[in-house]
Amino acid sequence: MKTYVEFIRPSKKTPAGIATNAEASSRDPRKLDIPASCDIFYFYDSPIGNAYFSSTEQYNRSKMYIVARRLLTRDEAKQLIAPRLKKDQAARIVWDAKLENNRLFALTRNNNIEVVTRDNIVVDADGQRLWPRPRAKKTLAFEFDAALDHDISVKKPVRFRHKPPQP
Repeated sequence: MKTYVEFIRPSKKTPAGIATNAEASSRDPRKLDIPASCDIFYFYDSPIGNAYFSSTEQYNRSKMYIVARRLLTRDEAKQLIAPRLKKDQAARIVWDAKLENNRLFALTRNNNIEVVTRDNIVVDADGQRLWPRPRAKKTLAFEFDAALDHDISVKKPVRFRHKPPQP
């Protein structure tokens, strides 16, 4: 199995975007050369040795990565798209539902707004994670602070005095 990355570029002709596949040496987004036109990408494994045909058989697919300049709240996203919604009734119908059902959005480096869900990881152009924030590692000092000063005694199990019903 080889690891591949699929880069998705926005396109006005294709609503889902245009995909380009490439072989990846690792699944670390910091080691990728992310194309400037790419807004979304994901990793996957495939037994097929050709990057062009590898997308037909995908295994171990990662979450979708969104390449963003910054994160937006619902109110910030409303302000950014308000001028467009006044002109386009179809866009208003779609975006009203997106804004109602989601709290977090990403402003991509190509000035698109993408909805951020639990199935996404948001990174900047250098591959540094913006969302979800990496968890802080526990230090030894933290673990020792939680230690107890005395032993914990375990009580004996509770025994019932009544006899169970006999069949």
